Amino acid sequence: MNLTKWPTLRGANTATMKNDYKALLSLIEGLQCWGFFMGQAGLTFEIGKPFEQEGSLRGDFSIWIRTRFRVVNQKKLIVEADFPLDEHLPMFEELFGDKSVAQVGLDTDDNSLRLLVGASCLLSVFPGSEKRHWLLYKNNPPSKGYLDVYQDRVEGPLA
Repeated sequence: MNLTKWPTLRGANTATMKNDYKALLSLIEGLQCWGFFMGQAGLTFEIGKPFEQEGSLRGDFSIWIRTRFRVVNQKKLIVEADFPLDEHLPMFEELFGDKSVAQVGLDTDDNSLRLLVGASCLLSVFPGSEKRHWLLYKNNPPSKGYLDVYQDRVEGPLA
């Protein structure tokens, strides 16, 4: 995989797409990842400037992973799993914590997320059916909302 030529919206004509996910996702580029948390329903982490929201510390964006994912660092597979587990948390904190997002994109062929930090650490998230999906939350007004991403569709107020 040549990350320098990696497409952000493979197979999509962004000029004719109803919703321009590329523009939304590009808001994440340059922001830092932090606040990794494992819960029963998957892994959540924050991206961007911290602020308080309803008694919790949030970033400008949050990503919630409830599906299959893969992490590749310096062209070496670190982990590939069907669901994030507690044992994956230290790896996420080490490889992604306090690092800036260099590039992010949505592969419209299967709605998988690609998030590159630094020059060589890539997180790929592959949505499945009803209970296996990933979510992107935009936490800051004026356009708060979320994308709920499944293999065959994208839902939510930002969709």
